Amino acid sequence: MRGISSSNWASRPALSSRAREHIRLGDSVDILASAMNFCAETVGRLSFGNAYTRIAHYFPELLNLLLPLVGRSYSLDAPWQRKHVLKMSEKFQESIKDISQILSQGPFEPGTLVTHLRDLGRVPIFDRALFLLGTNLAGHAVPAGPIAWTIFFVETNPNIKDRLIDELSNKIDRSTYLVACLREAIRLMPPTWLLARDVADLSATKLAIPESIACVYVSSYAIGHSAALFDRPEVFDPLRYLSNECSHSFAFGAGPRACPGQALSMFEAKEYLACLYREYH
Repeated sequence: MRGISSSNWASRPALSSRAREHIRLGDSVDILASAMNFCAETVGRLSFGNAYTRIAHYFPELLNLLLPLVGRSYSLDAPWQRKHVLKMSEKFQESIKDISQILSQGPFEPGTLVTHLRDLGRVPIFDRALFLLGTNLAGHAVPAGPIAWTIFFVETNPNIKDRLIDELSNKIDRSTYLVACLREAIRLMPPTWLLARDVADLSATKLAIPESIACVYVSSYAIGHSAALFDRPEVFDPLRYLSNECSHSFAFGAGPRACPGQALSMFEAKEYLACLYREYH
């Protein structure tokens, strides 16, 4: 989300408060569902600002409904997707009307995605609404997986869990060990396991790719599990991220085509995990 400012909706106190709301659901919690709802609300408020309250009662459910349609592309640009969207339920059509109305009438608060999209007057409102939904789909689905996998790996490694709780108990601010646990979970189970890239001018590199090849695929999963790059690659070891071992990370892409929401995703995940292990361990 380049160009979107970190408003009060994405401040650490606001995120921590929402994390508590989504975790404190009872004795038994579906962590993945809880994390997805938390991330949906966070990115929704960052996108819509105060106008989010108009759609909050159905927005997380709407994103979950659309997720199977978009897969890992997190966009609604393909013709077949647009055709399918137009045939979706009456409830969905009503939500598109709500979002379109917000895009056309505001409120337009500084730093929100709605405000940035306001200036695209030549782009039809419907297209802007689909873009907004695609952005929110990525912002709620991408961080939720790493949150759930981090919890899984930490809970199945008691020594790691004890150290994480100890660090969070003694440090009010961010825990470097928590970040290491999160990054290690992403290495093992990246949110997007395969990335496609168009082949451009490679004359300045050492790569030799035949001219007939127009697209290459890079597997962040294969990179993260490579014994040539990592010692004991199948072992969950956050300490590798506290040393100089981990210089090979491609889970969010790299360079100018890297995921623009990477910082927000990591921010959401860290706040949720910190709240969970600081207060509910």
